[in-house]
This record gives sequence, C-alpha cells and structure tokens, in this order.
Amino acid sequence: MKRFKVFADFHPFLFIMILGFISVFLIILAYSWEELFKGSEQNQYIGQSVIQLASTLFLIFVLWRFGWLRDSGFTSIGRGQTWIIIILPFIYVLAKDIYLLTGEFSFELSKPTLLFWRGLSSLTTGLFEETVFRGVVLFSFLLLWGHSRSGMIKSISVAALLFGGVYILRLAENPVPQTVLTVLTFVLAGFFYGVILVHGRSIWIPIAFHGLHNAVMNLNMAGKNAVETPLGSFFILLTTIPVFLLGIYLLKRIPQVTTQRSNFQR
Repeated sequence: MKRFKVFADFHPFLFIMILGFISVFLIILAYSWEELFKGSEQNQYIGQSVIQLASTLFLIFVLWRFGWLRDSGFTSIGRGQTWIIIILPFIYVLAKDIYLLTGEFSFELSKPTLLFWRGLSSLTTGLFEETVFRGVVLFSFLLLWGHSRSGMIKSISVAALLFGGVYILRLAENPVPQTVLTVLTFVLAGFFYGVILVHGRSIWIPIAFHGLHNAVMNLNMAGKNAVETPLGSFFILLTTIPVFLLGIYLLKRIPQVTTQRSNFQR
C-alpha cells in the first residue's frame, strides 16, 4: 500500500484518474444490478442496497488503507453548527421536490416489506454516491489543490461537475433538454454537498442530507404516477438555485488553509 501512496504523491492526476475509473465502474455496477432482477421490484431494491453498500465498504477500506479515512471526513460526526444550518435547506428541498413531483405528501403502507427495501436502497444510494464523489473524488482534488480558497472552489466544483455528469446516462430514457436540466440540477446539488462537507468537516453531513432526501422522496412516490416532465425538471432546477447560492455563501465563510493540512484536522 505504501507504493500506491508514493505513486499518488508523484503522479496525482494519474492516480485521481485511476480512482475515477474504479468509482465509475462501481457506479455502473450498482445501477445495472436492477437489470438482473426485472421480474421483481423488491429484488431490484435488495440488489441495489447490497451492491451499493458493498461498493461503499470497499472504497472506505481503500481510504483506510491509505490512511485517509480521517482526512476524508469519515471519522468525525462534524460541526454542530453545520448540522443546524442544513435543517432549513433540507426542509425546503424536500418540500419543493415533493410539490413539483407528486403534489402530495403521503405513503403507501400496503406493502411494508417493499417500502423497507425501497427506503434502504435510497439511503444506500446517498451513502454510496457521497462516498464516491465527496469521500474519494473531492478529497483527491483537495489533496492535489489544497485547502486554499481557490483550491476548495476548484475541488468542490470539479466533484460537482462529475456528480452531475453521471446523470447524462438518463439520455437513454429522457429527451436531451430534460436530461440537460437534470444534469445541471445535480451539479448545483453536488456543489452544495461539497460545501457542507468542507464546512462541517465530516462526510456524514452530506450523506445524511442526500440519503434522507432520496429515501423520503422515493417512499413518497411509491404507488403514485409521478412523471418527471421537461417543464417539471426546469422548475426543479430553478428552485435548486437558492440552495446553490447558500453553498456559495457558506464557502466564503470557511477559513482557508495555505498548507496541505486538511481542514478536518483543525
């Protein structure tokens, strides 16, 4: 493992590319699992939960072996101030997305087992995606560019662009305009997730925000004919901008570090 750390120090861009390819492979593996279980909706959620949790544990193991588990934010619950700050944005994002996608807040309780696995799959999606894009990708760029103001901006922005870029895969099901709107929405959301990680000095903050949002949204949509239209995607993007602006404001309030020392060690 020491050889890999030396390689990362001397070839940072190539190392990040290798980590990126591994992460993309795990993402494709996680999202293609449901194709193996088309006959059973419950089995799709079980498969997604298992493969996403296993992929997350693998990435955490890699970070641990490199000695980066603490610096990437996994060993700290984070600053209480940041947890308090995200409460109102979380309620806002949840309320506006529910209104725009289903128009009502209710749960279909006739199939509790299915709902359990649907909710668990959503939680593990948030855990897995945040581990990939904030725990690995964002942290790797912070190692490369440092915790100066410009380093944080570049690192958070690139990780957000990659996070949103994954959703280009929706072109297989949705028209181009709607897919572009979806990609932009997740870029803005990814920027906010990156900011609250660095601001709170813990990856568990964006994991909680992302995972709980996914879970409540998917449970709310169960049994409803929620169809995302281009117009609906436009309004989802439009209403995500305030959260992005909050992220910019919080980013400006994060003390910059001129050395390579991680903010999480402060």
